[in-house]
Amino acid sequence: MIKLKEILRLKYEAQLSLRQIALCLSLSIGVISKYLQRAEAAGLGWPLPEGMSDKELEARLQPGRTGKALSEMMEPDFVAIEQELKQKGMTRQLLWEEYAQTNPDNHYSYSRFTVLFKRWRSKQKLSMRQQHRVGEKAVCGLLRANHAGDQS
Repeated sequence: MIKLKEILRLKYEAQLSLRQIALCLSLSIGVISKYLQRAEAAGLGWPLPEGMSDKELEARLQPGRTGKALSEMMEPDFVAIEQELKQKGMTRQLLWEEYAQTNPDNHYSYSRFTVLFKRWRSKQKLSMRQQHRVGEKAVCGLLRANHAGDQS
């Protein structure tokens, strides 16, 4: 909250540029620009209106997320994605774009998609169960040894 007030003060009272404000507050120019645009849209300048609390300032400059709930998002088919990735030239980016096109109104962002995919992949068991019959390996080894001896 202090940085939001400082952004407004440095811009309107000290008349600093975005770059100078970013250097002073160790923030990116994009963040500074975003908050100044929000302040302008909210009709805020410097000094702030008398009696404005930190919570009220935050509510006006940082509105709550309006994104969809995670439960509303279309879950990707990670099994199919895993199989597709085995093909030459296939990338997660391409698969995400396909997923986003098929679900234009309710899909995850690319970064969230990759996080969910990596989490899914880490939960998959990487073992392959093999069943051995008693003595089968020993018999096969003897047959190979005998066959090699016959050919010499």
